Amino acid sequence: MLYFDHAAAVPVSDGTFERFRKLGSRFFANQEASGAHGQDASAAVREAEHRILSLFFPDQPDEWGVFPSFSGTGAVRSGIHAAAACFPRGGTILYSDAEHAAVLAAIEALPACFRKVRIPLRRTGEPDPDAFALAAAQGGTVFACIPAVQSETGAAPDLAVYRKILRSAAPDALFFCDSIQAVGKLPFPMPDAVPDLFTVSGQKLGVPAGSFLILKKKLLPSASALRTSHQADRVPPAFILLLADRLEELLTDLSVRRERMAPMKNELLSRLNEAVPGAFSVTLDSDKASPYILHLLLKNGVQGAIVVRALAAMGISVSSGSACEAEQGGPSRVLSAMGIRRAESYGGLRLSFFEPVSDKDMELLADALKKVLADY
Repeated sequence: MLYFDHAAAVPVSDGTFERFRKLGSRFFANQEASGAHGQDASAAVREAEHRILSLFFPDQPDEWGVFPSFSGTGAVRSGIHAAAACFPRGGTILYSDAEHAAVLAAIEALPACFRKVRIPLRRTGEPDPDAFALAAAQGGTVFACIPAVQSETGAAPDLAVYRKILRSAAPDALFFCDSIQAVGKLPFPMPDAVPDLFTVSGQKLGVPAGSFLILKKKLLPSASALRTSHQADRVPPAFILLLADRLEELLTDLSVRRERMAPMKNELLSRLNEAVPGAFSVTLDSDKASPYILHLLLKNGVQGAIVVRALAAMGISVSSGSACEAEQGGPSRVLSAMGIRRAESYGGLRLSFFEPVSDKDMELLADALKKVLADY
């Protein structure tokens, strides 16, 4: 069994499961309960949240807050709600097709007082900065959304560019960043591009469940209102504590892991080119994409979804796109927005990683892809 779909979910290690068992046994109580066990759980959650914020913002952890959810979708929905709640009279929201489907759904669900402006994508997969600047200059912008890493193609926009534009054109606007494919993998946030709200997902980091919305403390009441109005779940303490522990582990050795990924991705690409020369093109140059995602466009009318199923029959997991939108019966929304022709977009194939891939696994994948394309 070969797994190349870590952008969808990262396997959970035996050690993580054992840690979860211990945390669940020790902090089983509802952290909102007033009894002794509830107080213990609440104290543990508060300590974990402070630890998380100190990892991201060692000089100013008290200026930030954490809002836990069960999933990345929950964190995204809470973030969009919290941002919108700060502007009860509405205003303009800037976003693009680079966003995950959960972000788009949350934005579309906002009331009509919000004017939703979709920024076009460049062929590099990033929202067009010129169009972003023009839209922001029109006035009325209340918040903008830019993903740290696009979940299908791996496009990694320079967040500092958009942050600078927003500060100049709409200094009171909020900056929301879906960073689920970045946190724990890439340096984030960067000092010159700190969002007002950003997201973390446990499933993308090898934790069975749990997510965080990290946000400026002044925005926390808007998110917390979801829970007090019973529109958001309470997350059991063990999930919060486990994800906090995992973040601490990952952020400690981040630079070492990241330095190993880019050479590995290039080596895998070389192996695939040798196995099936001319069978695909690389969607994005390496300097425009995350080292954890390799997106290909298969040629000669070969469809990515069919290749995914053929590889699955051989015990190999890859993807034709973001798991939440894979095989929905049409061309990729993201690839189409990048200007890639409809026929080409059906050839999308995503390989994603969390740790470096072994030479043996690279060879097995290359051989399997060669066989699938030969039999196509």
